[in-house]
Amino acid sequence: MTEKIFVPLGMQQTKLGRNKEEVVPNHAFSYAEEDLGKYTVWMRDKTSPGGNYWILTCASDLEKWAAAHTDKNSVVSKATQRLKQHARPIPVLKNGINYIFGHKIKQLAGTEVIKHEGVSGYSFLTQVPAAGLSIICIGNNLDPYSDKTDALVSFLLHDKPTVTAKKKLPTQPVPISKAEMQQYEGTYRWLHQTGFQSAMERKQFSELKVIEDSMWLLYSAVDSFPLVYVGNGIFKDPDYPIWIVMYKPHPDSAMRATIYRQTASNDSIEWQKVTATKKNYSTGFLQKLCGTYYSKHLDFYWRIILNEKGELVLKRPTIADKIIEPGYDDEFKLPIQFHTNDESWAWITFYFTEKGEVEYLDVRHGRLMHHRFDKQ
Repeated sequence: MTEKIFVPLGMQQTKLGRNKEEVVPNHAFSYAEEDLGKYTVWMRDKTSPGGNYWILTCASDLEKWAAAHTDKNSVVSKATQRLKQHARPIPVLKNGINYIFGHKIKQLAGTEVIKHEGVSGYSFLTQVPAAGLSIICIGNNLDPYSDKTDALVSFLLHDKPTVTAKKKLPTQPVPISKAEMQQYEGTYRWLHQTGFQSAMERKQFSELKVIEDSMWLLYSAVDSFPLVYVGNGIFKDPDYPIWIVMYKPHPDSAMRATIYRQTASNDSIEWQKVTATKKNYSTGFLQKLCGTYYSKHLDFYWRIILNEKGELVLKRPTIADKIIEPGYDDEFKLPIQFHTNDESWAWITFYFTEKGEVEYLDVRHGRLMHHRFDKQ
């Protein structure tokens, strides 16, 4: 990278990191604002070599990178054009053509725009070839900013922004009895949840629960807060312009909810109440699932045991023990917690021989499509 790209282009402040403990002069760590005026340094820098995993750069060097893409005779420009001819766009990503090497081609103000951003909305370089325009945008605030670079492109191209009308929803608290609130209690599954990681719909659940005299949204095991009732089956987030509108499509159908997030994205999400109960397995069946499992691909072992409470526990050499919970179908839920307020789940399915013995398990996640561990 240094010999073939950084030095020839004069990118003197750009490097691919090797040692996480190295002190890099002028390195600005990313931060996140947790509460008003309280900031936390982002310590999850990716350190695997390659890709965007640990490249440090600056705005003046990105100016040279942008010029290399603009120059049709440069090695960088030629290589990129060759990639676009032969690489298949990522099928699950929408809103333009998205390539695995971090380029998104989309239309803004009727003009082709090339965004260098990966998949997370950090558009560090935006180029409009027809206008001879390049916009470099970097910073150490952890929040994505592609919406801001898009707005800037539209402004510079004298485009009139399309404003999506916000739904008018009540804001003032209205009294509600505990009995009325209880009809909305339950576990709700998020519907149609796909994203850049997979075309398969992911499983995501939230719970509404009456605690004392308030309805609480249990967003996850580590994030919950009370809601404000504003009438007509509508609850509001007390701090953000987010409303939960409860309804039944038919008197005999399961309760549904539309969540209106009238923030910058101004989008909505559908929930449906889970009417099935969680699977209840016998101790004998759970004991069948216990044992040692091996992934040949990873050369890594998992061990599953049954604890004194009758719960399945997943034990791994390098990660803390986790309880595997039965779900509403044949899959078991494995919680994944990257840090205190970041939680997701993987899903485990056990497969059996004709004699009823466990042969292997399969684990899947948004970024992991069915990985097999064979029982030893």
